[in-house]
Amino acid sequence: MTTLCYSLSETTTVEGLQQILSEHLRSRREPLRRSRRTWYDSFDWRLYRGGLELVHEVQGEHGQLVLYRRDDGQCIARMALDAVPRFASELPPGPLAKHIAPLLGVRALLAQVSVASEEHPLHILDKEEKTVARLILAHNKTRASRREAYRPLPASLSVSEVRGYAKWRRKVDRLLHRQREQLGLTPVPCSLLEPALAAYGRRPADYSSKLDIPLDAEMPAVDAERRILLHLLATLRANVDGVIKDLDSEFLHDFRIAVRRTRSALSQIKGVLPEAEMAPFRAGFAWLGGITGPVRDLDVYLLKFDGYCASLPAGMGEKLLPLKDFLRRKQKSEHAKLARALRSARFRRLLD
Repeated sequence: MTTLCYSLSETTTVEGLQQILSEHLRSRREPLRRSRRTWYDSFDWRLYRGGLELVHEVQGEHGQLVLYRRDDGQCIARMALDAVPRFASELPPGPLAKHIAPLLGVRALLAQVSVASEEHPLHILDKEEKTVARLILAHNKTRASRREAYRPLPASLSVSEVRGYAKWRRKVDRLLHRQREQLGLTPVPCSLLEPALAAYGRRPADYSSKLDIPLDAEMPAVDAERRILLHLLATLRANVDGVIKDLDSEFLHDFRIAVRRTRSALSQIKGVLPEAEMAPFRAGFAWLGGITGPVRDLDVYLLKFDGYCASLPAGMGEKLLPLKDFLRRKQKSEHAKLARALRSARFRRLLD
């Protein structure tokens, strides 16, 4: 079933919209609804890159986690959930986990942005008072986290057809098209993810660990090296908070790759930057490589532990559980040391 969506002027009211519609169609206004939608994805946007949007939708006291196809907005799977788990592996078995777990792997689900809406539903009726199309005029606002105040978003209007009554949705659409200037209508994608992120100067898939740096064969070598090093610096900065909070093991993985690539650039690109000025950075990034190694080693042991146990004869894996507990405690201890180092003045000075 097709849904069309528009942004519209803030001066458009549900009363004004209903009056315009009433000149040509029967309609019934439904009670006001309040909703909140929060988009979840991994830090590197694995679901979005896979053509999906995962949204936690709350109306009243209860919520549901809904997976949409990004190209047409169709629902693929949904599950009643009041709280979103940290990892896909923590979801109950079912279509939702089946779709997202292979894409997410070991990455955590993180709240990207939220939209709160006041929704005014209008039902279009035929001569028999049956609902043949549904409209929702929504006033929206967004925030990036619960600690922040809301920021305004444009009002939106969605027009959804009812199964078996496609011609009525087309009729409503033609009527709205004739009134587009009066209502300030502009066709837009139905998802509010992009405008919500844009309110913070962001866009979907705005982080990737891939080394995708545009270089020109004609540019001076110093400009090329500067561009490479600044790209790697941005990757380091992007991952620091996730490493300190231990949100998932991939933050440290990407951080270490950026450190290793920086060290390679400093040692292998010769005769471009002043040698004397490079020495402190070689030492500083060698220090970073050293302090991040123990935690990464322990992360890898823990990530592969269940696979190791599964490869053993039946019953033997359970005997290794004390070792797993030891590795977890050791990982927490080493992570605490690493977090202190990444909060230190030495680390800040190196990046600055």
